[in-house]
Amino acid sequence: MKRIDLGWMAMGGLALGVATIVQAQTLSPDQLFQQGITQYQARQFEAAIVSLQQALNLYRQQQNPQGELLSLELIGLNYQALGAHNLAIEAFQQELKLAEKLGNQQIQANIWGNLGVSYYERGQYSLAMNAYERSRDLRQSLGDRQGLGQILVNLANVQIQLGNYKAADALLGQALALATQVNDRLNQALLLNSRGTIASSQGQYEDAARLYRRSLAIGNERLADKSLGAVDQIRFQQVKANALNSLGSIAQFQKQYAQAIDSYQQVLAIAQTIKDSRLEAVALGSIGLSYLFLNQYSQALKYQQQSWEVVKTVGDRATEALALNNWGYTLWQSGKLAEAEQKYLTALDILDSLRMDLTDQDKVSIFDTQVEIFSRLQQIQVALKQPEAALETAERGRARAFVELLSRRTRGQGAGAIPTSQLPIAPINRAQIQQIARERQATLVEYAIITDDRFLRQGKRRGEDRELFIWVVPPSGKVVFRRVNLTASLPRGKTKLLPSETKPVSFSTLIESVRLSIGVDTRGFSFQEQPEVATLQPAAVVNPELQKLHQVLIAPIADLLPEDPKQPIVFMPQRDLFLVPFAALQDEAGKFLIESHTILTAPAIQILQLTPQRPAIARTGEMLVVGNPTMPIVQFDLNSPAKQLTSLPGAEKEAQTIAKLLNTEALTGDRATEALVKQRLSQARIIHLATHGLLTDFYVDGAKSEIPGAIALAPSVSEDGLLSTQEILGLTLSQAELVVLSACDTGGGDTTGDGVIGLSRALITAGVPSVLVSLWKVPDEPTAFLMTEFYRNLLQNPDRAQAMRQAMLKTLKQYPDPKAWAAFTLMGNPQ
Repeated sequence: MKRIDLGWMAMGGLALGVATIVQAQTLSPDQLFQQGITQYQARQFEAAIVSLQQALNLYRQQQNPQGELLSLELIGLNYQALGAHNLAIEAFQQELKLAEKLGNQQIQANIWGNLGVSYYERGQYSLAMNAYERSRDLRQSLGDRQGLGQILVNLANVQIQLGNYKAADALLGQALALATQVNDRLNQALLLNSRGTIASSQGQYEDAARLYRRSLAIGNERLADKSLGAVDQIRFQQVKANALNSLGSIAQFQKQYAQAIDSYQQVLAIAQTIKDSRLEAVALGSIGLSYLFLNQYSQALKYQQQSWEVVKTVGDRATEALALNNWGYTLWQSGKLAEAEQKYLTALDILDSLRMDLTDQDKVSIFDTQVEIFSRLQQIQVALKQPEAALETAERGRARAFVELLSRRTRGQGAGAIPTSQLPIAPINRAQIQQIARERQATLVEYAIITDDRFLRQGKRRGEDRELFIWVVPPSGKVVFRRVNLTASLPRGKTKLLPSETKPVSFSTLIESVRLSIGVDTRGFSFQEQPEVATLQPAAVVNPELQKLHQVLIAPIADLLPEDPKQPIVFMPQRDLFLVPFAALQDEAGKFLIESHTILTAPAIQILQLTPQRPAIARTGEMLVVGNPTMPIVQFDLNSPAKQLTSLPGAEKEAQTIAKLLNTEALTGDRATEALVKQRLSQARIIHLATHGLLTDFYVDGAKSEIPGAIALAPSVSEDGLLSTQEILGLTLSQAELVVLSACDTGGGDTTGDGVIGLSRALITAGVPSVLVSLWKVPDEPTAFLMTEFYRNLLQNPDRAQAMRQAMLKTLKQYPDPKAWAAFTLMGNPQ
């Protein structure tokens, strides 16, 4: 198939001019239109476009809007088949204007669906979703059940591409009910394949294979029908090919490479027969991977080269990135590191463009499907002895949606505003990283967990954690790289604390053991009548789990950390490392890390760059202290009744004590309403919230929260008492120097490739330079003691990180158990 080229098309049009004018004089527009249909069905797309364009011109001369509509639609479909989606969109948009003028809602529904297909193929997922939703709404109003089912499938496919599997499954459930009602075999097959994709992404391979085989059976059954029309023949060939491709991917994961290659070869034959270039490129790349896993490198590279040559003709950015990813991986495993690096860098530029017009939530979701490429590129750059470049890649591969939120805030667009399009934010480079270390006079420590992802599929399932990369950047700016072999350092098999459970080598296993060993395996809210009373150890003890974590995370870089305990260290964790209580890590002698160092955390170095440095804290200025508000009624599950959260009398005492220190009055009980707190937040320099922090989804009047998480405050007539993450993102906290969330688990949330999606992220986005959060359910009495000491120190020394260190050291003497003092971590800038 020839590559679509606008210049070639224009020249071709001129060359055909005389012949087509003669033909137009002998054929009516209806005959030309029918000729275009015949050519389309025969896969003669370029010839069909010529015929249909002639028909369109004649219909316009005759002022025949119905003919115009049909011609424009078929022109767009031909361009889609050629992969020229920009031209397809242009045709559909012309058709849409005419359909809206005529008031034809059925055709409008079709057009929006067709536009969604082209936007999807171009990787413009936000535009695709909007188009599909417009089509869905029109079809619902028209009672078009069959068309509605197809659109729901398309919407689900967008959600799958974004990694929103729950949303996709809900859409597929609706579509399945409709397909069953109207006995729509095509949509049933598509649904089965899509549901198989969801099951596969979650590692449920037997369930996925069963769904794929059912889809394949429908395809074969319909293709055996001799009365099947040409268009339906193509559609069910695509159904068959998709099912075979999916079955091949499962066989590949299960190391059944000969079976995988056989499936992929069948897909390739179908794709070439029906001239589906995108499917052809995917099949070629998949065959190449199977040969790679058989160590047949020359064959593998040949197929990846062919895949790239085909995919360049399609105009599908997501498939281009996939092809480059596969090609880069094959080059890497073949020992061609420099070539592999270039392929990955090109793929990353494409992935940046795919995230460009998405909402924050969708950026987070799609990023979770792309994280492996960053890990692979880091490994290649380390192997090429380019650790500084690998650090830049590590930064580029984390907190990208967070960075863009903060950048929009800096540009004055507001955290809540989502532009329809925006240029991707440039990732931070090594010179900027060095500058940040100098300006903050801090030692930056960035971790990257390297996972064995050879057989991983798209989704959040993880393989074994194989290696840990660590970069240390002191104020001098010198970048030092260290690596740790995790297969010898992390627990494998049955754990001591969970003897009945077998787990792979992973940080999650070790961190779970650490949390259990100090007794903090509890959640941050409760409906109990009485709050739980924490049991504390009367004396400090050596904890082997904390020592093991110290041995992995700190010992390899101990010689690079500052000797001066006042010089801050900012840790940039990744994944499960966000749950690590760094202050409580113990060395071989049992000494806690906080005893030697001042500690902060941040999701990424670039977050520090974008987080404001505010002037030192003043003794005057508005302070906002909230403690134990009258608790709101919350519903966490639609199947369970809403209940009131428990009162926190200890938090009220804490707030009153701190309010005296800050020379202000605490808001407690009924006075601590959400309305009043929101009113005072924008003017406050210090904000102390001693209340419940919610991390999960909740429901208000049957509607689910847009983003998980909320701070519990007193309800009123106008407010429900839940200051949600979404509401915080809409605030402007430009006066705030510090927010303290003196509640349970406020540092937690949904751990993603973009970092922890929770309250701390929302507050920093709203403009707060430093946020103090907790990693577990904190006990009342030691927390009140710790917080009081923190503010006493802060009033003497404006360095927030130093104030927290001194408070922890004093609390450690009074309450030696790490459970009592190590939960809190300062995120952001120290000053």
